[in-house]
Amino acid sequence: MPPTGVDRVGRNALVIAVAGLGVRALGLVREIALAYFFGAGMARDALAIALRVPSVLRDLFAEGSMAAAFVPAFTEYLQRRGTKEAYTLANVMLGFLMLVLGAVVASFVFAGKWWVLLFAGGFADRPETLALAVRLTALAGPFILLVSLATVLAGMLNVNGRFFLPALAPAVLNVAAIAGCVAGQPLENWLGVDAVMAVAASYTIGGLAQFFVLYPAIRRHGFRLRPRLNLRHPGLVRIVLLMLPGLLGLAAIQLTNIIDMQVASRFAPGVVSYVEYSFRLVLFPISMAGMALATATLAKASLDVAARDPEALRTTVSRSVAMLFLVATPVGGLLLALAEPVTQALFVGGEFNFDDAHETAVLLQLYALGVAGFCYPRVAIPIFFALGDSLRPMLVALLTIGLKLGLVILLLTLTDLEVRGLVVATSVAVSAEAIVIWWLLRRRIGRMAAGTTASLVKIAAATMLSAAAAAGALYLLPDSWDRPGKLLQLAKLVGGLTLGSGVYLGVCTALGVKELRELLAKVRSKLRPPGPPPGRRPPPATGSD
Repeated sequence: MPPTGVDRVGRNALVIAVAGLGVRALGLVREIALAYFFGAGMARDALAIALRVPSVLRDLFAEGSMAAAFVPAFTEYLQRRGTKEAYTLANVMLGFLMLVLGAVVASFVFAGKWWVLLFAGGFADRPETLALAVRLTALAGPFILLVSLATVLAGMLNVNGRFFLPALAPAVLNVAAIAGCVAGQPLENWLGVDAVMAVAASYTIGGLAQFFVLYPAIRRHGFRLRPRLNLRHPGLVRIVLLMLPGLLGLAAIQLTNIIDMQVASRFAPGVVSYVEYSFRLVLFPISMAGMALATATLAKASLDVAARDPEALRTTVSRSVAMLFLVATPVGGLLLALAEPVTQALFVGGEFNFDDAHETAVLLQLYALGVAGFCYPRVAIPIFFALGDSLRPMLVALLTIGLKLGLVILLLTLTDLEVRGLVVATSVAVSAEAIVIWWLLRRRIGRMAAGTTASLVKIAAATMLSAAAAAGALYLLPDSWDRPGKLLQLAKLVGGLTLGSGVYLGVCTALGVKELRELLAKVRSKLRPPGPPPGRRPPPATGSD
């Protein structure tokens, strides 16, 4: 029996998540390498901003509005106009990106100072940090163009049923960044340039490698790379009109983080680094669960919309939301409970000390409060794109940014939380955004499939018990364990994760969370060796025992 739409989303999301696990694991190694070689000082502050500038644009264009607008349009062309017209649209899209993002990359080189100040105005009072950040931005900037081009190829492969390679391709970017960290000091000794420059350059090299990993795969489907500049192509016009308001619709998380960076840059050196490390850690579950499900859901939802099947769309969205919460919320709960062991076990060493780990852990706990808010819009907002509606996400994003700014002003004025107040404001704002998006999506497609709300309540209860068990275990440890130490913290982390995960799985099983059963069944089916087809006897054994 062919897989149903729901099965297809779960299967594809699992494939993407497996590939994404490798990518995110390498991303975690990258952050560990950055902490070891550069700590939380001037160089890491400058690099954080230099990478944040193109990364925000990448998240908005490549992994955000462009992908969400391109996939439905390409799907429709492929189904209704044929392969030739669909591939022409893809080449027109590539030509458009080369024009627009090529200009953006040029601005990084010739106006990098203003980009840096837009993200970190406090660097104006730290001329040395500002100058370094400008040089790093020019070196790392081209990866926004290269990754965006690669994302078009990845979207085409997804529509053609290929999910693993597109999900795994970003690993080359992390490999390049890790190599840049390792090579930085030898290059500084040899060439006399700052070691951190090698890391910035590695992002551009990694972006180029990511493109050439994907191109041979889509070429085997008959696509030929022939970028065209045709600004009047009706498919491109449709994509751009959907993208423009959608940029804001998908921008709330990034813009709220920019606000954090902008204000953090006005505090002492190292604060920007703490924000960056903690935000990257909380992005781990968001990227793992959110991006995997968002990619699989967008591809399936685009097919549902093209087939004009609202019931299938409602089922697709409902199951995706439940799967997202099943995976993401317990990770957020465990990050909240185990933040100190996480930061000490992963980062302490080299240039990163225990005080740095503590400051990062506090911010990580505050970010973890908003994990569900960070994740949900990544799955829900692309559904609006598939439905041709990017206005509502844009309005919600504007409200989210307004709420964040109001909270920041309030907390900085009335409290002494400083950068911690910024992170609190971020978690509250994105959580409010998720609630509003949930409400709007229900109004747009109707009630969620039967049992979805019950599953979410059960998952929330299991998450709270899991986090409480992990935190309680740490609290009950003898006083001799309450001291810094990398191996000691690693033992606490492993123990806490084991206990918390066991409690979560046990409670979900006891409460009968059907999404967990389905996920485990898919994992088992992937691991089980293939047997004989149904109805056919296996061949007789030969030889003797």
